[in-house]
Amino acid sequence: MASIRNHIYQTLFAALQGGGGMVPKETIIAQCRSAGYDEDAVRAELDSLVAAGDLCTADGHVAPATEPSDEPLAIETHRGDESTPWQFAVTQTMDELVIEQARGPPEKFDPVEKRFTIDEEPVGDDPIEFHHAVSRRVWQEDPEQPHVKSQRSEGHIIELFYRDADGRHLDRPDPDENEDGIPEAVEFEPTDHPGITASSTFLRAEDGDDLKFTEEREYRITNEILDAYAEVYVLSYYEVNEESTEQALWDVDDAVAYRLVPGSD
Repeated sequence: MASIRNHIYQTLFAALQGGGGMVPKETIIAQCRSAGYDEDAVRAELDSLVAAGDLCTADGHVAPATEPSDEPLAIETHRGDESTPWQFAVTQTMDELVIEQARGPPEKFDPVEKRFTIDEEPVGDDPIEFHHAVSRRVWQEDPEQPHVKSQRSEGHIIELFYRDADGRHLDRPDPDENEDGIPEAVEFEPTDHPGITASSTFLRAEDGDDLKFTEEREYRITNEILDAYAEVYVLSYYEVNEESTEQALWDVDDAVAYRLVPGSD
């Protein structure tokens, strides 16, 4: 009879078939038990694999931990949408998380690489905080084409890259919006993500066809997020993005992927 560990992996790989999702822990235990393995021994082996970092776990589900590779990862959703932008890919090497993305054809926008250095960020009893601040300007340059707008956005961006039972997701946690679609949280309020609350301020200025928007967010993250999600990264980077008659610019700097891990307190 194969070892318990081998049977666990065989069951996982058969269920996942290369996807990024996760399998209910009780399903693994039931299948191992039906193959003749002792339930307590299976549970102990699963706990050992999780403790060693060979398996990741979230909300009662398990999966093989992501191995460093140059191959793109399967992404379930991008910013809350099941579709992904053109020429979009995420890879995870030993030291970096790399996101490649472009908005238009190669002759207009070469693919942009966002290369995040991976750092561990412990989350203990006290929440950790991240600051997001972006300004955006939209204006009209050609009176003959009023529907064609130029835009420039610049600032420090916070996003979330994580894995749950459905797979891997890239998202920007948003505070609640009012009926006009404008973020309304001024105090810390829950987001759609367990363990993340956000405080937001939003300013809008209009001068003819020239619009300016500024938004600042403070995020607080507690260790509750580690129970709901596996392999959680807070992506922090500075971005300048402009599409106008003057230039097509998309630069990224100071990019760090903070991998959230349990704190020691």
